[in-house]
Amino acid sequence: MVAPATSAVHPHLLSDRASSLFPDAAADYNAEYTSLVSAAQSHPAVFLDCFCRIYDPTLKREFPFHLWDWQWEFLAWVMRSENKRIVVLKARQLGVSWLVAGYALWMAIFHPNTHVLLVSRIEGVASDLLAKCAFMYNRLPDVLRPPLSRRHDKNNTTELYWHLINSRISALASTPSSGRSSSASLVIADEWADHPFAEEMFTGYEPTVGAEGQVIGVSTAKGRANFFYRTYMGAKRRENDFIPFFLSALLHPGYTADFLAGKRRTYESAGELWRYHREYAVNDMEAFGGSTDTFFPAPLMERLFAAVRAPDWVPPESPWFGNLHVWSRPRYGMRYTIGADPADTGPDRSVGIVLESVSGRHVATLRSPTWSPYEFAALLNALGRLYAADPAVESSFPVLAVERNNHGIAVLEALSNVHRYPNLYYGREGGRVRKSVLGWLTTKASRPVMLSDLKAAVVDGSWNTEDDVMVDEMAAFEEDGKYDGHDDHVFAGGIAWQARSAFPVVRGTRRTAALAR
Repeated sequence: MVAPATSAVHPHLLSDRASSLFPDAAADYNAEYTSLVSAAQSHPAVFLDCFCRIYDPTLKREFPFHLWDWQWEFLAWVMRSENKRIVVLKARQLGVSWLVAGYALWMAIFHPNTHVLLVSRIEGVASDLLAKCAFMYNRLPDVLRPPLSRRHDKNNTTELYWHLINSRISALASTPSSGRSSSASLVIADEWADHPFAEEMFTGYEPTVGAEGQVIGVSTAKGRANFFYRTYMGAKRRENDFIPFFLSALLHPGYTADFLAGKRRTYESAGELWRYHREYAVNDMEAFGGSTDTFFPAPLMERLFAAVRAPDWVPPESPWFGNLHVWSRPRYGMRYTIGADPADTGPDRSVGIVLESVSGRHVATLRSPTWSPYEFAALLNALGRLYAADPAVESSFPVLAVERNNHGIAVLEALSNVHRYPNLYYGREGGRVRKSVLGWLTTKASRPVMLSDLKAAVVDGSWNTEDDVMVDEMAAFEEDGKYDGHDDHVFAGGIAWQARSAFPVVRGTRRTAALAR
């Protein structure tokens, strides 16, 4: 994760100067005040810290927006020219909504011809964020406040427009079509994880922002089954153009050790420790620790996240080219099982999972979104031969179970007819007369069995993984069909577990006893 930049201006010095230089009435426009105004026009942190006021609904009063040190550093980091796509995961009550609202206001009034979009879950929340902009604007000194136009066709709960500089800030609710017809210089998605149409809306406004515009997505974690989570984790893995930024609960000056310990006890006594970790997170994995909606329970995911580590070996050479991730290298005499989920269309990945047949340990993952069925078959063949108990004995090759739905048929045909892989998995199908059929078929009947068996194995500790991508998918996965994220690792792991546990008829040999589940 990119560390925040260090601010070049001392915040407290400027705050004290601003307070002494101009009272609530007319200010004395001396040289020092003029210099401060110039600095505010050049840097949002100076603008907010020295000239803006905010409102605390709990205390029911307004006060100067004197920034905490990390807020200065965060704004300096946001200002860096290369940071055009930013995704921010935060703990609760860190003042981030006021911070991004102030940044939006600064962009609009000091950069003519700027259009800022504030995107929130529903229209009311979007209006609240715009109201923060209006609150700060209305309390600026005249020298920093260009005249605001109140256009007859717009209500100021949805837009602020400065006609002389042709700048505006618009508030939008998250809908599939919002933002498609609006070009923007800056888009701020507040509480992005709550947006019901986050991905559809992003694909609408992102092209209008262009290479020079900026998109900032900010949110507290809301589980893993959402576009915000996928964007943040993709940014951490450098799979997209976003830069990730995590704001810990420890950044809040009022969140002392005693305060956090008390909050933890309260949530723990209510049986909702996962909610405490989400709202008062001190690291990003803790924030995404799970929710009540996911298939694998949050306490279980905490245990799996604790075991995650980097792979021991990621071979860069052909045929792997960095797509094979190994936590335990092949050992002579060790029996292995492989489950494979070929990609269909869209963002899905082709994934192969290697398990130790006796222990059930997940030792290697093969993954990529770019392979054709025939390329995936060639790599699975190479993977099986790499993990053979004895490369000279074909019957010792891993049992290779491939999902035969859709593109899996082409993968199986290539493995069987082109590569002549000796130990392909055969399932049993049929009614009264059952027959052996090449590959694993996921159906309405087999899917819940596969997933339930995998869950039971994880719960009792007989199935283990150190793969962060695998654990991420498990923590986000929802069985009821609402989940629209990646599930390739979950299914490949579930298929491998079925093949490892059942040991049905295998080409070239028969197992006389199944391993214990």
